[in-house]
Amino acid sequence: MKTKTTLKILLFTFLIFVFTSHLLAQNKEFAPIGASWFYSFHDMVIPVVTYTTLDCYGDTVLLGINAKKISGGYILYENNKQVFLYQPQINDFTLLYDFNKNTGETWDVVTPMWGIADTFTVIVDSIGIEIINSDTLKVQYIRSLDMPWIFDGKTIEYIGNTTYLFPQYGLADPQPGPLRCYEDSDYTYHPFAFPCDTSYIVGNETIKSNNNFQVYPNPCNDIIYVINNNSKDCYSFLLINHLGKIIIEGSHIFENEATIDFQGINRGIYIMILKQNENYIYQKIIKL
Repeated sequence: MKTKTTLKILLFTFLIFVFTSHLLAQNKEFAPIGASWFYSFHDMVIPVVTYTTLDCYGDTVLLGINAKKISGGYILYENNKQVFLYQPQINDFTLLYDFNKNTGETWDVVTPMWGIADTFTVIVDSIGIEIINSDTLKVQYIRSLDMPWIFDGKTIEYIGNTTYLFPQYGLADPQPGPLRCYEDSDYTYHPFAFPCDTSYIVGNETIKSNNNFQVYPNPCNDIIYVINNNSKDCYSFLLINHLGKIIIEGSHIFENEATIDFQGINRGIYIMILKQNENYIYQKIIKL
């Protein structure tokens, strides 16, 4: 009986925590002044993984609406969990995010800053929650239904899409992404362990800068091997494509040798990021 009572108290306490943190989050705003988004950027000519940023740097009034100015010429505002983006080609605001939507629901997005008002449809594949700085935020996993526009992946209330804040044209040159860090006065979100504002040289050969690892073969076909010579320490890895989208990820592998399955992955150039303790190794991988 005592155990059941204790479990009920713990469950009640947890529900109160979730409910209270959700209420506190309602007082926040999307893109407050000072907000910064850090994205990885992959130079496909020079083997460098660097970063780029977006910043909210001021208020403005446009079409009678109080809005925020984002670096790169973007202007947006939030109302009732919907985020609207100014479209200069039609001199109007159009819907960018709708955090009221749930699994299976859709909305139309106007393509940003292209001179014409083209649209594509976004669908919510699933929803969830994420606790950031003690607030419970809604998460949508969204997907564009119309190629070649890319507006996919994890999308967090008050932070935005973790591939990139705005839709990207998939047939253009490499685009920024994924989100390394988000920071404002209320939230600090660091989905990856590597630093927000650091650039790294990426080699074409098997990793030699760190004696703990070997990665082969490179180029590869369907299988790649990661040799961890310091197998008593775990490591994590990400494989990212030229758009910054995570293709494969794994973590806490203590084995001396790990096999990564590349079957089903398209031919092309990818970046593998290996992290062990506080060390990061970046490797360009060519899939034949």
